[in-house]
Amino acid sequence: SWSLPAGSPAFTEQIVLVAPTHACDWALSPSWSLGLNLGATLPLSRRGEHSDEARFALALWRDFAPWTDRLGAFGEVSGEIPLRQVAQALLLQLGLAFLVTPLLQLDLALRVGLTEPAADVGGGLGFAIKI
Repeated sequence: SWSLPAGSPAFTEQIVLVAPTHACDWALSPSWSLGLNLGATLPLSRRGEHSDEARFALALWRDFAPWTDRLGAFGEVSGEIPLRQVAQALLLQLGLAFLVTPLLQLDLALRVGLTEPAADVGGGLGFAIKI
């Protein structure tokens, strides 16, 4: 993914970031699955001010089939590990995902920081496109 410096300074870091990520998942049962993401965040601008980071996320997913096959819920523990520092940001995230079409998913999430370097509370609205 890419992060571009657009919008209000309150909502962006005003730098260009590239974040390659490898994602995989395993079906635990017809309704439960486990996902793992491993990646990095690399600043392309203002490199002296921002460290490269390793990232991970471990998520437990629950879908609500046969009630509906378009809505799911997830809980996720994730972390950001700066490569030049010791402090690690660990977060807990809970959310819902809605499959708009077979190729487009919308997510709504609330996250809470578990360690000092992590933001205390945050949220997000995201989307994923399957290619």
